[in-house]
Amino acid sequence: MNENRGPSVRKDPITVVNKTDIGLDSGTLARCEIDLGEHPPAALLHCIVTIRNVGDRMLRFSRVESGCACLSVAPAKGEISSGESLTFRVQIEAVQRPTRVVQTATFTCHDDAIPSMSVKLRYGLTGVVGYFAIGRASYKPDAPRRRSNSATRRLLHGDASGLEVSLSDHL
Repeated sequence: MNENRGPSVRKDPITVVNKTDIGLDSGTLARCEIDLGEHPPAALLHCIVTIRNVGDRMLRFSRVESGCACLSVAPAKGEISSGESLTFRVQIEAVQRPTRVVQTATFTCHDDAIPSMSVKLRYGLTGVVGYFAIGRASYKPDAPRRRSNSATRRLLHGDASGLEVSLSDHL
């Protein structure tokens, strides 16, 4: 069990369909980033991602490496000719107890040992308010007040006066 995921919570899968282009960059590794929208924590996302090769070279892969245990990808091998498309079936188990509102999961396709294509999947979590926790060792109610954590002490003691929160700075 992953500490951020908690016990497995199975809900009805959410299907996400998205299309994108890859191969516009001139580097050896074709990259793309796909926004999957916003979903609740612990959601099971079934994604159908169609990737079109707009570059001038064929993209081949003999294996797919996922960046985390929350991600599974099919097909595990294939090729995308210039101007053609390939549809991937991706399953993501969204984080149950997130530490941030925007999550990413990346998979990389390799042609033998050389990476040929990298796909970053980004999704937001709905119904989540940013937070942070203070461990017992760092919070001492009888310690002299320092300016850097006085707002945290007031919040912990139920006094939110004078606190200003801006989510746009953290997204």
